Amino acid sequence: MPWILGGDFYTVLDSSERKGGGGNVTSMRNFGSFISKMKVINIPLRGISFTWTNHRERASWAKLDRFLISPLLISWMPNIVQVGLSGTISDHNVVMIGEKK
Repeated sequence: MPWILGGDFYTVLDSSERKGGGGNVTSMRNFGSFISKMKVINIPLRGISFTWTNHRERASWAKLDRFLISPLLISWMPNIVQVGLSGTISDHNVVMIGEKK
């Protein structure tokens, strides 16, 4: 069965997914290892670069929220994308999944 796993993973894959603050290298490696072992696909995020901010004067941003999808889903829906929407009142932006037209 095709499947999707989405949510706030509370870590980034690499330093390019974080701005304004350091990252935990061990956490990044573990997350990358999880993605590899599960054989899931981290599809690109469109619309925004980061999904979370701390809203402080010295702001930090990170891509914490995402959808990971099974390879079978890609074969069924080759045009699947995830799109981030900015401007929410939360510290997390909304990330939606759908098909590009």
